[in-house]
Amino acid sequence: MSRILVVSDTHGHISALRQAIQQAGEFNYFVHLGDCTSDVHFVEEELFFKKAQVYQVKGNCDYSGAETYCEFSVHGQRISMVHGHQQRVKSSLLMIGLLAEEKNAEAVLFGHTHIPKVEYSASGKLLFNPGSLGEPRLRGQATYGILTVTSEGIFPRIFTLDTVK
Repeated sequence: MSRILVVSDTHGHISALRQAIQQAGEFNYFVHLGDCTSDVHFVEEELFFKKAQVYQVKGNCDYSGAETYCEFSVHGQRISMVHGHQQRVKSSLLMIGLLAEEKNAEAVLFGHTHIPKVEYSASGKLLFNPGSLGEPRLRGQATYGILTVTSEGIFPRIFTLDTVK
């Protein structure tokens, strides 16, 4: 079993990012889905001590650094990552679902909307948005996600920060 901490749209809110890392407890992987991936630089020490492998994709507010697409596998489960702006996720998840099929991924992780979402495509692929740590649009609550991954599947949960300091 492995745990993946998934964050997106931090937009410079380093204290919220640090708090999510602390609140999440133990995790093996850290994923940033864009819009201020440079924020990861400020928490490198915390991630180093957690021994977390880091993956990130750039969003529409990132102008250098990460790629726009990334994929990795955990316990045989293929996971794809995009920010979501190029897939027009604010209007529909159709393109995200098609991406899951095209890449033969069990899950597609995306951000951009600043609203957490756990949904499944018609073929059972997980479409997962952790929301936003920096500028949340759901009742003003900063959110992040944890994926628990086993050889049997990917099990998602959304968490709200206890408090944003």
